[in-house]
Amino acid sequence: MSDGVKSTGNRARLRWWGKAYLGGVAVSAVVFGAAHMLSANADRPGFIAKPVNPSLVPSQPASSPSPQFPLPIQDAASAYVERVQNYWLPEARGLPDAAPVDDSAFGKLLTQIDGLATNIEDGSTLALSAQQQKAQGQLVAALSAKQKRLLPTMRRKYADMLDGKLFRRDIRVEMVGGATLRLTGPIFVRNANVEDMEAELEPVLARLRFRGVEYRWSSYVAEGLKYDLAAPADGEIARWTGNGFAKMTGFEPLEGSSRR
Repeated sequence: MSDGVKSTGNRARLRWWGKAYLGGVAVSAVVFGAAHMLSANADRPGFIAKPVNPSLVPSQPASSPSPQFPLPIQDAASAYVERVQNYWLPEARGLPDAAPVDDSAFGKLLTQIDGLATNIEDGSTLALSAQQQKAQGQLVAALSAKQKRLLPTMRRKYADMLDGKLFRRDIRVEMVGGATLRLTGPIFVRNANVEDMEAELEPVLARLRFRGVEYRWSSYVAEGLKYDLAAPADGEIARWTGNGFAKMTGFEPLEGSSRR
């Protein structure tokens, strides 16, 4: 066969393959465009999707069925007790017995205690069996025991931290007993300064379950202005609401501070 005939045959084959390739691209584009149009217009009012040839649409794996909510009462109680035993009880038992060395860990630790108290409160809304109530009681006992050991150390640590912070303002900070804070400085000769300091400190003091704060303008003064802080006992389970504590039983917020 001559070179001219071979060349003509090759060009014919190239044209045939080119048409086949372009035809395949066109079919793919049509399928992709149709699928995109269906997706984009499915939510349009009045849009009616036309049937699509199943052979042109890639198959999708079947999705797993969605869980049914809410859970039945008994299932909810069982799930709650499972979380108590597997998560919250180990967490409560793992709380430290003393205040953290890192000052920044104070807030995180208090939030952790509040979270466990909230979990206990949530269980009180469920119809727990006697055995399930026993599991919840173990969580209450573990958290209460940790609070009794931890909170007094956190108050002492906070008093030391505050003393160092207010040193440059000529204010001395010390603990009186286990739950009362005393601040002494000439700035407190003015009642307005006392009120400003109390407003600044009270949210933290209340959350640490201080029972009172005393302000003196001189260490030679026998008495100063005193504020009583309403706080539950260290071992009592109560949830911090942002403005005070809500007890686990009854969930009524405690009253705020009062001056005397």
